[in-house]
Amino acid sequence: MRVFFSFLLICRMASADEQLKTEKIELKKSEHIKNLIKPISLDSSKLDSLLKTELTQKDNETKVFLTGSNTGSFLKFQLGDYKHIVINSNGKEISFLCSNECEILEKLNDKEKSEVLVIWREVEKIVVQTNEKIKVKETTHIFYNSDKKTSFYPCHRFKKLPHLEKGCEGEACGILKYDKAIKSVDVFENAENNSKTIGHIKKCQKIERFESYTLLSELGWAEVLAPNRKLQKLGIQKGAIIQLTNSLGEGYLTACLGDHKIDAFEQGTEQLGDIANVKSLAHHKSEGWGKLKLPNKKHGFVPERENFYMGYYNYEPALLCPEDHPCGPNFLKTENPLKGVN
Repeated sequence: MRVFFSFLLICRMASADEQLKTEKIELKKSEHIKNLIKPISLDSSKLDSLLKTELTQKDNETKVFLTGSNTGSFLKFQLGDYKHIVINSNGKEISFLCSNECEILEKLNDKEKSEVLVIWREVEKIVVQTNEKIKVKETTHIFYNSDKKTSFYPCHRFKKLPHLEKGCEGEACGILKYDKAIKSVDVFENAENNSKTIGHIKKCQKIERFESYTLLSELGWAEVLAPNRKLQKLGIQKGAIIQLTNSLGEGYLTACLGDHKIDAFEQGTEQLGDIANVKSLAHHKSEGWGKLKLPNKKHGFVPERENFYMGYYNYEPALLCPEDHPCGPNFLKTENPLKGVN
């Protein structure tokens, strides 16, 4: 038996008349490799059982639609078919299904549980009486602050949310690897989804004066596993709950308490000195925007979700404009340049 590998010589298009050329390299399978290949024996009954078990487990998995957090003053426990905790958050009464840690508040008097933090997730539950599926917000973590104890420390660096800040999240983000748009998109006056359109950038149009911005819409929360020197100076110890503002990639985060910015790392295994070791409990919510200059001299914003440019990690030569393609401008015009190549 012989195994063939085709080696395709791409970019042999110095002129429009030249055709793609291919070479075939024949490799003989050695006896050593042949001896390593052994037939796999499968018991069909066992395989069927494994598949059924896996499907059952998948059906029983809890579907999480949304996660979030709320702070406010404790109002009451609400009893019924299920137990709920009710808090007053920014003048609104909000109810959460007691799934985890409600017992923490049950042991306290009303003065001790006056200020609470509820971290929740929205899941699907079945109403037994009607056999209907409904979405409910259930608690995953509960913390409280009182005169005797402070468990969580809100961030006060931002006057209001959403907050737009120059910079981006993730490793090597905000870098133009290619200075032309790879698709046509609308350009907005502000970094807001309901902002008015002030222009357009067409595919293969040059991107000028590009800058990255991050729109922070909701802060996250994290538990301090090991405080850094800055947290220690502020009297923050292991177990305290602080807020998250940015994800920098590779596990590095920016946290915050009060007006203080804290460098943090997600569940690191070593003491990092100036970097706090934390465990995320509720992720922050943010969106990337790119700012650029239009031909009419106006500056506007395009959401990163449009994927209108190629950066460090999403660079793909196939998306280059014809005039910049290494195989020449006629390569991309060919309906199927690889047709007939085996």
